[in-house]
Amino acid sequence: MNKRHFLLFFCLVFTGSLSWFGFLGVDSSNNQSLTEAKEARQKVYQAYSRNQPTLWPAAIATLKRLSSQAGNQNPDLLYEWCLAEYGYLGYCIGTKATHINIDDRLDDLEDALDDLLDLKEDFPPAEAMMGAVIAMQIGMSPATAIYQGPRSSSYISDALEHGPNSPEAWVEKGNMRFHAPALFGGDMKEAIKCFAKAADLFAKNPSIASNNWLYLHALAWLGQAYEKEGQWANAKLAYQRALSVEPNFQWVKSELLPSLERRN
Repeated sequence: MNKRHFLLFFCLVFTGSLSWFGFLGVDSSNNQSLTEAKEARQKVYQAYSRNQPTLWPAAIATLKRLSSQAGNQNPDLLYEWCLAEYGYLGYCIGTKATHINIDDRLDDLEDALDDLLDLKEDFPPAEAMMGAVIAMQIGMSPATAIYQGPRSSSYISDALEHGPNSPEAWVEKGNMRFHAPALFGGDMKEAIKCFAKAADLFAKNPSIASNNWLYLHALAWLGQAYEKEGQWANAKLAYQRALSVEPNFQWVKSELLPSLERRN
């Protein structure tokens, strides 16, 4: 896997059951804020789908500013900023970036998610993201796994309990099953089930699947899980499905699918 796309062990949730219009708590009567939020969301999608990482910082800055201006009145916008920050930090970890303090920003992100869950209790997308962020912290400091590991798993379990039809929760469960050692719950067949469930939930809800890079992410990892199991035809179908959703999805278009085709 190309490190540019390695968003660490448990990656990324996006927009969730949030509606696209009336965008994430932004007052639709405030046309400028609505336009800015929509443009930032599109930049995040392009950063992921087209491998344009330079788009992340500007989108994050915009969403953070809008969230700060909204205060506690718009928890969904806070979630959107958290999600963009989460994605960017995952990218920076995967590429071993040195231009930012990743540890400090992960701590800040955990604090923001705590605030979000105070405002919006039992919110599955935020719970799933919290589990993923804790897993990222473990990756940065493996010695913390003994006490952080159960916390990460607990948040993901809570997300599924509170939102059994939350695609974000299923993506994170799939990531956990894919990346964890067998001794700690890793199971490629279960990963396939989780990623497939997430992809199907996105497909059934066009309002959250549109311009949603987590949908692409679920399909890309579904294909990789199939490859791990030697299910080449199913892997190819997953990659082709991803390209049918986003023809310019560079990770699949330029790397995963060509690599599969060369080997089979």
